[in-house]
Amino acid sequence: MGTAKGRKLAWKLNPYIGTTPAIVDTCSRICRLHPALHRIMVEWCNGDDPLRETDQDAWHAKWTAEQVRLMDLITAHVEDLPHVDGGQIIAYFNQDPRGPAVLLTTPDGLCDDTGGRGWVVPR
Repeated sequence: MGTAKGRKLAWKLNPYIGTTPAIVDTCSRICRLHPALHRIMVEWCNGDDPLRETDQDAWHAKWTAEQVRLMDLITAHVEDLPHVDGGQIIAYFNQDPRGPAVLLTTPDGLCDDTGGRGWVVPR
């Protein structure tokens, strides 16, 4: 079942791929993963994980593995979305915790992000 945030993202993508229950479900999955990835971006910037102070290598391995896992999951869900004229919707991962961690780019380059990078995934 789709979430409110998933419906909001699907509505943003509607001009490109339409809106079906399957698209809303896929968008909802992307939106559910976004806060976890954003948390990792905050950790990289000013993390409060105690491991950061005691074992830098273990801290780095822990957060890198989780970041890669989430980015792979989000990418897989984005690839499940229908293709659009001129190509495919692509996940753009923003490393700056002051903004959204995930944006979706479309072949036409239109966006709702002030940085001009893509369509913001709600979190």
